Amino acid sequence: MKDSIKLVRTLFEDLSRTREEEIDCDAVFDVLDVYAEAKTRGEDPSELLPLVQQHFEICPCCREELEALLSILEADLP
Repeated sequence: MKDSIKLVRTLFEDLSRTREEEIDCDAVFDVLDVYAEAKTRGEDPSELLPLVQQHFEICPCCREELEALLSILEADLP
């Protein structure tokens, strides 16, 4: 029962974060490298790509992809 309540709560939270204009996972994947590279340079990629940032807030799969890419890029930094 607790898991069901948690799932419903998560769904409502995600729904409350939806906007009139959104992009899908494919569009995010197309610019994932640009977003991650900007972040590793210390820039604020959410200013450059606000819809991508919004997508990361509601999509755990894309957020995991970003975190994995950031780990790789940060490991390569001198």
